[in-house]
Amino acid sequence: MFTNSRMGARMSRGFGKVPKEVPKASTPPKPEYVAGEGIRSLDTSAGFRTLNFELYVKANKPIMAFGIATMSLITLYFAYMKATTENKTLDAEYDKLYGEGAANYMRTRKVNSWD
Repeated sequence: MFTNSRMGARMSRGFGKVPKEVPKASTPPKPEYVAGEGIRSLDTSAGFRTLNFELYVKANKPIMAFGIATMSLITLYFAYMKATTENKTLDAEYDKLYGEGAANYMRTRKVNSWD
């Protein structure tokens, strides 16, 4: 096998001559793991795998979509409940100040002629 100094000298003297002994390209050894497995390819204890099971389970797209939709609906429900609760407390305060039915009247009255 040629070293860099020897190959450089031979190339400079020969101006483009190829050396007689050309090393063959060797194929790299195949890894024992599959690309994309990450921590799944490591040796770990059963307790670690039990407590961190999401590291070892492959992604399931229908379940992920269901989870995202469910969490979005729950968030929207909580926002709706907060808005209606705030409106009820404001209506109660308005009725207490201006008499029974005042909040309903203010909600239904016309403010200008464009309505």
